[in-house]
Amino acid sequence: MKTDILDRRIQYWQSICHALSDATIAEIEKERSHLYKAVADGLDEPTLLHETGVLILQLTSLVERRNYIDEWLPLVTKAVTVCTADPYMQTRLIDLEGFLYATRKQYERAIPLYARVIDRAQTAGWQDLLARGHLHLCVAYQAMQKFDRAATHGQAAKQLLEENDTLTVDYPSVLNALGLLYAEQGDHAVAQAYFREAITLWENGAEKTWLARGWLNMGWSQMLENKLDAALLAFDQGIVIAHQAHNQLEASYIEINRGVCLLRLGKIETAAQAFANARTEAMQRSGDRFKQALLAHNFGEVKMLLGDYEEALALLQEAAVIWQQVDLPVHQLAVRGEIARVLARMGQVAQAKKLLEEVIAALGLETGDSAREQHGLMVAALDELGML
Repeated sequence: MKTDILDRRIQYWQSICHALSDATIAEIEKERSHLYKAVADGLDEPTLLHETGVLILQLTSLVERRNYIDEWLPLVTKAVTVCTADPYMQTRLIDLEGFLYATRKQYERAIPLYARVIDRAQTAGWQDLLARGHLHLCVAYQAMQKFDRAATHGQAAKQLLEENDTLTVDYPSVLNALGLLYAEQGDHAVAQAYFREAITLWENGAEKTWLARGWLNMGWSQMLENKLDAALLAFDQGIVIAHQAHNQLEASYIEINRGVCLLRLGKIETAAQAFANARTEAMQRSGDRFKQALLAHNFGEVKMLLGDYEEALALLQEAAVIWQQVDLPVHQLAVRGEIARVLARMGQVAQAKKLLEEVIAALGLETGDSAREQHGLMVAALDELGML
């Protein structure tokens, strides 16, 4: 009897979590403890392990969008341990475990899990999981800027899907990953060809969040090329689609890039509105600390340009804290330089000079093009203060 009741609970949650929108997620959150208990109980019942695994996989978007990764990782790890009688489901869960670590940018833990997925899939002949493993390794190695390895795995996933169109892995997602890989290396013509093909395929699908992501990536590549008007059009298209998909977080991601694009176009007030639009509850609750810092940093710079110094200072200080947390010292030093510029405009020139001198000294110890560029900008800023 207890097993029957638990089975119905799991089936209930599967029906609720089948399609996740912002509205659905808001409803789920009200009963999140019950959902968590249903999954935990399901993992303790051998006859329900498969159905519980299906539910865990359905929850991936919720866990990512609401930053429940730390809460759910132990359950996923346990699921991997107990699902030994269902090797295919177990391998899908291993892939999910790797994805959650990758979302936390813990690639040293994600990559061995993805490699394990590939080994098991090759042995068992699971072509869809083989393609998925290659796709996720492509994304992980690209994030680590190991571009040759990323390209090898991306092309392997692409070839597998082209040879078998019945596989469940999303082919446009592979094209999108390859587009990002080429854009990172500056080959925007190839990157945008991949994005364009992915967008065309996603336009015919039911899942609109990925279509919005395609337009985001297209605009990002165009912005890197300094094709700002074209990039702005791509971002505008992506925002409309993200709202149609009821995905506030995706819309926030696009608004951040749109704000940067508008800032480069000199449209300061419109850029400020874009950054304000991005400061959503979904953005604040997401686990993407990099984008949170990027948003606060750019919004603070725009507020400074608009003369709203108190708010600019608060935003830049928020960014400085997050840049330190994610261990990006050059970004943190850059935002401290912006803080110095705000202090100078507030009349605190001596404090601004002292802060800039500290930033310049610290940047001198860093390596890389970004550190050298920031060093030059900070020296110029200090020279300007010397004239006050």
